[in-house]
Amino acid sequence: MICHKIYELAKQQNCEVIEVGVFEFNTRMKQILLENGFELIGKKEKLTFKQDRWWSAEHYSLVIK
Repeated sequence: MICHKIYELAKQQNCEVIEVGVFEFNTRMKQILLENGFELIGKKEKLTFKQDRWWSAEHYSLVIK
């Protein structure tokens, strides 16, 4: 639902691409993005320190048609 709303808003604004950064511990959001057509385009290693360890961030992209 949220991905659909973001997609519609971006389309209305004539955007060409939606890009999203998600920390690796947010597994449910990564799953939602993939289920909605987003593709993994990159990863930044050791971006933030939380719960006594370093976490990476993955970046996803969706081309608006």
